[in-house]
Amino acid sequence: MKKIATYAGVAVLLVISIATHFAFFGYPAETVFDEVHFGKFISGYLTGEYFFDIHPPLAKLLISAVGYFGEFDPVVGFGSIGESLAGTNFAWLRLLPAIAGTLLPIIIYMLSRTLKLSRIAAFTAGLLVILENSLLVQSRFILLDSILLLLGFSGLAFYFSYRNRKEHTTSWARLTAAIALGAFAVSIKWTGLSFLAIMAGVEIYDLFKKHALPLGASLWKRSFSAKDIPWRKPQIREFAMKIGLFVILPFAIYFAVFAVHFALLDKTGPGKDFMSKEFQKTLAGNKYEDDEDVRPSGIFDKFIELNAEMYRANQRLDDLHAYGSPWYSWVYMKRPVYFWDGSPSLENTDNAGRLARIYLLGNPLIYWIGSASVIILLGYFALLMFDGKASRRKKELSMILLAGYFINLIPFIFIGRVMFIYHYFAALIFSIIILAFLIDEIAKKRNRRVAAASIIAICALSFIYFAPLSYGLPMETEKLMSRFWFKTWQ
Repeated sequence: MKKIATYAGVAVLLVISIATHFAFFGYPAETVFDEVHFGKFISGYLTGEYFFDIHPPLAKLLISAVGYFGEFDPVVGFGSIGESLAGTNFAWLRLLPAIAGTLLPIIIYMLSRTLKLSRIAAFTAGLLVILENSLLVQSRFILLDSILLLLGFSGLAFYFSYRNRKEHTTSWARLTAAIALGAFAVSIKWTGLSFLAIMAGVEIYDLFKKHALPLGASLWKRSFSAKDIPWRKPQIREFAMKIGLFVILPFAIYFAVFAVHFALLDKTGPGKDFMSKEFQKTLAGNKYEDDEDVRPSGIFDKFIELNAEMYRANQRLDDLHAYGSPWYSWVYMKRPVYFWDGSPSLENTDNAGRLARIYLLGNPLIYWIGSASVIILLGYFALLMFDGKASRRKKELSMILLAGYFINLIPFIFIGRVMFIYHYFAALIFSIIILAFLIDEIAKKRNRRVAAASIIAICALSFIYFAPLSYGLPMETEKLMSRFWFKTWQ
């Protein structure tokens, strides 16, 4: 019966997720927001013309592979936001982000279960991810974040599954898969490092709890003996294997992704001016190609140079943006991002003053309840630490969830470049899982269903209310403007 309940919950989540993510798929048939950049990058893989981007290549490589099999024509525009893409196979490029967005709630459900949350709490977490408007919007277009989140949270699901079953014969396979998925996330955006950091942090905590604390207690009691020395051959072997997995495997994956990147971009192109003449010499058709005085860069040199230039380019992104927002404003969703405006001359509007617009505007109730949940958990965790009768599981899980949230938020305090609300997505999902955890901890067992159903109901109504701005559905101007509850949302 328990397995049937689990499968039924996953099936319901999957059906709802497919319905929300593939409704109006391919609409609008115009370039939306950063598709103006990523559309060109993906076209570069299909033509072989070298381009430069501030992010690692993996998601763009995967999307371009789908575009290749979908016979996407790389000659089409992406010249400006609002440019028509009608008559092309552009929708193939939006397919993979949409699939990733569809599967993400299922992964959040599974992660919640591996964290030993109840089925009701896990189902609530998965459904709230579906009902979160900004996560939906980001997955509808040629953007990277839904793929990043799917891989990163899949890695965490595998990791905590490994942690729950360390003595099982498949445990090392689960750990390897977890770290590989985390490395794939880093190969999409450097912010994916947070997922590996969470895994490494828990491993360090386990190591400290298993060895340092008992050793310290023995020294304190002056009963230290050779038996208390933690480093014996099996432990040394295990520690060395984990160091290899956490260091060598991610680097190997990250490097391999760039090797594919270099192999596909073998012609000179618009990104050449970011690179040295030694790098440019490796590109066919470049002015340095036949220059015998210039020594061509090897693949490792190209790897180092490109990553250094990516870092410098990120540091240079200090210009103000009308829809940029500081990190502290994300917790209450101060500033969404204006993605697309339906022109009166196009089919998405009519002559009666109905306008179509797309905003990266989150479900405000989920943002606000999630932020409140983080604050509540901070207080609850403090109480647990002073409660000698509190279970270790509650303390550890509270610590892990808070660490997951803040590891995905605090680094942005020290970043000077312009940032947007989508940089908050990983922390937002942790706030949703925290809310689900609190449902388990605070609501009595018989009241969990009522608490979960109430939260889901109000968040679903909020999702429907803001859905026209997520899908770009035509609305009367007055109704559209009524959805901007604050001036900063416009």
